[in-house]
Formats: sequence, C-alpha cells, structure tokens
Amino acid sequence: MSESRIASRTSKSSDGGLQAHGWFDLPLGRLMMDLETAAMRRLLPQRYYPVVVQTHGPGSLSSPVVDLYGALFQIREDFLISQSGDIVASVEQLPFGSNSIDLLLLPHVLEFSKFPHDVLREVSECVVPEGILAISCFNPRSLLGLAKYMHRFSGTIIEQSHLYSTVRIKDWLNLLGFQVIAGEFVMFRPLFAQQVRLNRFEFLETAGARWWPAMGSIFILIAKKKEFGVRFEPQSLKSILRMRKGYLRPMTEKNSDTVTTNS
Repeated sequence: MSESRIASRTSKSSDGGLQAHGWFDLPLGRLMMDLETAAMRRLLPQRYYPVVVQTHGPGSLSSPVVDLYGALFQIREDFLISQSGDIVASVEQLPFGSNSIDLLLLPHVLEFSKFPHDVLREVSECVVPEGILAISCFNPRSLLGLAKYMHRFSGTIIEQSHLYSTVRIKDWLNLLGFQVIAGEFVMFRPLFAQQVRLNRFEFLETAGARWWPAMGSIFILIAKKKEFGVRFEPQSLKSILRMRKGYLRPMTEKNSDTVTTNS
C-alpha cells in the first residue's frame, strides 16, 4: 500500500474536519502512538501528580498517556466529542483556574492550532509553579517533514498540520517561564504503510537515536514551570553609613536641588 492510499482510508467528520481515529487505526499511526506513549512515560518525572490534564486535538493520542497519576481530565474539542472525553472545551480557553494543574499533556496540539502561542500562554496560567508540561509534535526536519513538503500525505491529518521546530517551541516556553528538562526524538524508520515493512526497519529506532538523534519524525519535550521568588540580601555596613551621610537620596530631591541652583 502506497502513502497515497493512506489518504483514502482516513475518515472525515460531518463538518469537514479530519479525524485522528482513522489515522491511528493504520499500522503507521499505531506505531507512532506507541513510540510516543512509551517516550512520554519514560521522560516524565516519577512523582505524584494530584491533577493531570490531557488535551485532545485532531492529531492527539487516542488513549491517555498517563492513567496512574492522580485525577485525569481529558479536554476535547467540539468536533471530537466521545464517551471517553470528560470535558469539552477549547485549548485556548481551558476551564481551569490559575495554578491548578500539576501535569498537563499537549500531544499534537500546537501543530493543529491556529494560535499555538496563545495555547501555551493559556497553559502557563493553569500550570502550578514547578508543574510539568509535556509536549509532542511532528518534526519538520525528518522523513515525515520531507513527505509533507512533497504532499505525500494529502488528505491526512499530517497534511493539515503546521510543523514547528524544537528551537521555536523552546523559545516560546522560555518566554512563558518554562524550563525544558527532558526531550527525545522517536520514529526514525521510513513511513511505510505495511506492518511487515515497518517491522523490518525496527533496528533504525536504535540506530537513529544514536547516530542522527534530531531526525526523528516526532519529538517530545518535558518542561517545568519556573517559580520566581523574591530574594532579600542584607545591606552592608558601608552602604548604611553612606545613606546616613546623605550620599544616597531620592532622585526627586536631586532634581529639585539642580533646579534651585540653576535659577
């Protein structure tokens, strides 16, 4: 089966939006989901998360990545309402208060959002200080990015995505007060449609992670929200004496003395 025939097997919703369920029912989609889920479980810090939230978009995972860490809420868009979704809301307007989420998962959300920076800004408001944000995206500098550029995935969810590099996403996270603490690339094998051919090139996962680690079709970033505090430093004896002698005065007083002298 060629890559062009993959498009014929993906289903569309009534409103014209492409569904992810048809893609992840294919061998290639299932393999991507399994590799991504295993990488996220491996990279996430092993600790207790009281409140865990996973968002779902057109290209999101079809099953929760973490289902053992506290209370798991799933956010789904209107066109992906299903019985497994707990909350129906927009990713740009999460129905959570400030500093209320301990672990937030964004699997393939940014590349399908019209305003990815707004999504991250909303996320930064909801995640608690020292909270964890897990992001997964398709890598533009990979075989998948090359195939998308050559329109080999016409009609699939990958064709509808907007790919962003790790450098750009890291820059966004840094501006919003997040620190990337872990990351990994997965899916180094060619994008074959048949399960037999995918299994034949399984050795490339180990070889790719060693020899060309930044060329995987999917990358995962784990970021921690920084906690900014106020640090008080004791004044030295010399600075206190200078203030008593009048060396340090408010700028308003200095400006008034200058005006008086000039007049």
